[in-house]
Amino acid sequence: MGSTTMSPPSFPVVLLLLLLATIAAAAGSNMDEEVVDDLQYLIDNSDDIPTNDPDGWPEGDYDDDDLLFQDQDQDLTGHQPEIDETHVVVLAAANFSSFLASSHHVMVEFYAPWCGHCQELAPDYAAAAAHLAAHHHQAHLALAKVDATEETDLAQKYDVQGFPTILFFIDGVPRGYNGARTKEAIVDWINKKLGPAVQNVTSVDEAQSILTGDDKAVLAFLDTLSV
Repeated sequence: MGSTTMSPPSFPVVLLLLLLATIAAAAGSNMDEEVVDDLQYLIDNSDDIPTNDPDGWPEGDYDDDDLLFQDQDQDLTGHQPEIDETHVVVLAAANFSSFLASSHHVMVEFYAPWCGHCQELAPDYAAAAAHLAAHHHQAHLALAKVDATEETDLAQKYDVQGFPTILFFIDGVPRGYNGARTKEAIVDWINKKLGPAVQNVTSVDEAQSILTGDDKAVLAFLDTLSV
């Protein structure tokens, strides 16, 4: 013989039974009439009571936006916003030496893809490259980058100890960059390095300023500036 399984009464049914029992008890007691009225109201509107039976749940189409509470400005995928690196040259062992030979001034960032500081620098570095590219031909100035985790020989050759390491090559000779990692700081620093090759000194104060400065300089005392 087959067996029949009795399903437990749903939540609204149990609640109604409890309310009925309460009202029955209230009839023989001094319970406040307002309480009795409230209980009677619940019974009369029992169809509106939520149910724990899935069959009783309202049907409808729910989008992901209805199920997730999130700030629209927050990227929950963990993806970094895209950066326009059109003007940042990607260098590797195969083209490193030839590119440095083709450009008088090259700033090179040695980075690691997993490096948080490198990721923070990326948009400013790209913005600096775009700004400088608008004012200088690539044969005169370029900004580039090297993935040091892939180009380990280059990283070892230039003694890369941490990330990012930024070097500024002038005619192939490297010099470290320790300035701020912002677009403005990079642009200002490079522009100073690209200053006029020959500066006319017309006063003692200007000469004194050059002689007491940190940069190396060669002074020439000339009778005339004409050739």
